[in-house]
This record gives sequence, structure tokens and C-alpha cells, in this order.
Amino acid sequence: MADLKTRLCGIEFPNPVWTAAGPGGADAQMLLRAARGGAGALVAKTISLEGARVPTPNIVSPFSGSLLNAELWSEHDYRRFIDGELSQLREAGVPVIASVGYSAEELSVLGRELESAGVADAVEFSIHYVGKDPDNLRRLAGALKENLTIPVLAKLSPGISDLQAAVRVLEDIVDGFVAINSVGPALDFDIETRRPRLGSADGRGWLSGSAILPVALHFVEAISSMTDKAVIGAGGVRRVGDVVKHLMAGASAVQVCSLAVLKGQEVYGKLA
Repeated sequence: MADLKTRLCGIEFPNPVWTAAGPGGADAQMLLRAARGGAGALVAKTISLEGARVPTPNIVSPFSGSLLNAELWSEHDYRRFIDGELSQLREAGVPVIASVGYSAEELSVLGRELESAGVADAVEFSIHYVGKDPDNLRRLAGALKENLTIPVLAKLSPGISDLQAAVRVLEDIVDGFVAINSVGPALDFDIETRRPRLGSADGRGWLSGSAILPVALHFVEAISSMTDKAVIGAGGVRRVGDVVKHLMAGASAVQVCSLAVLKGQEVYGKLA
């Protein structure tokens, strides 16, 4: 069998197929199943200072291979998640990446808490719900980085209007990039009832899965051409050829979420 060991940000991973921050990383039990299923790293669901109130229904599949979601960050209190969920993952035997959001103030607190707990090998921060201008991105990255000695990854949103400016301001602070988060806002509804399929306040959510692969590949290739920092692809993986496309576009590793929701936690090892 081919040696798929991947080294980036000073960390060695058994393979480049990882979980992604989302429902597949909602708790320790799910993440340990992902490790048994062959994931090369465990990226947990995003935490913030206050647990989210996730609407229902929050995930639907509008067409094959894709999801529409009104998922938010973790519903759990951040202390419970760090002490009760992340702390169990050392037994998995693969690197653990915490995901955090969203304001600079929140990232500062969460960075200190994760550094003190020692439960993660790296930390990813999401810009999904915050201002995406370069000055704000600099504040976010700095607030997290100054409280951590482990690598920091910036997960970029397809909603960024000036990608080059964002990469330029972040690359001096972060250790790598993740691209991309889900795409939206997006809407679907039942034509008979005329009601949205998601339970969010306005019925809108975010699109993920196979439909966004070309968007994700664009961002991976573009970011890779702008920086020497590691890029981790995320978005659109449905089959092994999609992983190869991410790697050929410039990714060093690939995160998978929607496929695991649809097919189970064994997909990581199958793709690897």
C-alpha cells in the first residue's frame, strides 16, 4: 500500500483525508468513529463562547450528493466541549484540530483555554459569520495566534470579495489556510406547501457537497498561487477523484463533511 503520510505545519498525519468542522465532528463519539473509519485528522465542530441554538430541520439533501444546511456552531458550552469531548480524542491516535469562532474577543478566550487544556495539535478559526475585510481578519488571526503555541489555520469563506488582500494580510500570522466553507445563502422550498425545507428564521441556509466542488477548487488553486503556506481543501468531495483534484489544485490535505453525513464515518478511510 502507498505511504500516504502527510506532513504540514510541523505535524505528521497518517493520510491527507480529514474530517471537517461540522456535524461529523459534533462530539467525541462521532470523531472517534471517524478515526476508526480511517480519518487522517480529526477536525472538531466549531465552538464559540456560547452554545448555538440550532434550528430544526437543519440539514436536507436537495439533490444527490449535496446538502443544504442551517447548521451553526456547536450547541455545547465551550468548557464542556474542551473538557468533555476534545479531551477524549487522544486515544484516537491521529492529530486533533479544534475549530473556533467568531469575534476577536471570543477567539482570544478560546485560544487561551485550548492552550491551557493541551487537547489539540492545531486550531482552525472560521470567518463565516464575521466581517471579511482585511483589517478585521488581521484582528481575528492575531487574537488567536497570540494565545497559542500550536499552528493556526484560517478557514476562508467563499463570500470574501478580495481574496488576494485577505491572503496577504493573513499569511504573516497564520500557519495555513482551509478553503472553503459552505456556499450561500441558499434557499429551497416545497412547491406544494410553499414552505422552506429548513427551519431557519428565513428558511435559508448554506450549500455544501458535490455542488460546490468547482468553487472549492477555484479557491484552493487561487490561494496556493498566492502563498507558500499550507492549503487544506474543503468542499465538494464525493469520490476519490475529487480528492485528487484538490491535491492537484494545490491542497496538501482535504477535509470531508457532507459525504460522511450521507454515507457514514467510514468514508475517510475509503477515500484514502
